[in-house]
Amino acid sequence: MNAGLQRTIGRLERHKAELVQWIEQWPHGRLAYKPTPVKWSALEVLDHLRKTELAVLHSCERNLKSRKHLVSPSERAKAILFLTMIRLPIKVTVPEAASFVRPYPITYLQTVLESWAAERALLKAFLGSLPTSTENVGLVFHPTVGWMNLRTVMSFRSVHLRHHEYQLRRIKKACGRIRT
Repeated sequence: MNAGLQRTIGRLERHKAELVQWIEQWPHGRLAYKPTPVKWSALEVLDHLRKTELAVLHSCERNLKSRKHLVSPSERAKAILFLTMIRLPIKVTVPEAASFVRPYPITYLQTVLESWAAERALLKAFLGSLPTSTENVGLVFHPTVGWMNLRTVMSFRSVHLRHHEYQLRRIKKACGRIRT
């Protein structure tokens, strides 16, 4: 694995660890709190993050084998705009084409964290085995952007995690308004 990719993985790991440490401080009853019936709980947000990472990994594995998709200049430009947009604290709905990353109803924090840790280990193993000639290979098709290469995929993972921190802060704030 090249040094840049190792740094990116290190940042992802640190960011995830900070997020998990913060979430583990929440009272258990607050983790399942949903501000409204259609909004997600903190546990569901974590499950969505886990499911998205796993879906991205599977897509990368599948598309790396075929190498039939190349990332176009317009897809690179759309990716830059998309990543910039989701850095903002705005609400974004999961596109219907990506509905498979919507969360399951989760009851226990440890359940989602154990799955996420196992799946992150799979990601590290995959990245460690990557050939260096993947720069322009389309590894993930995002419904908004189109094809994304490894660099964009890794940026997406980082920005996506940060994006959902905003959502978790809104949930925590809403929790503070309820009486226990």
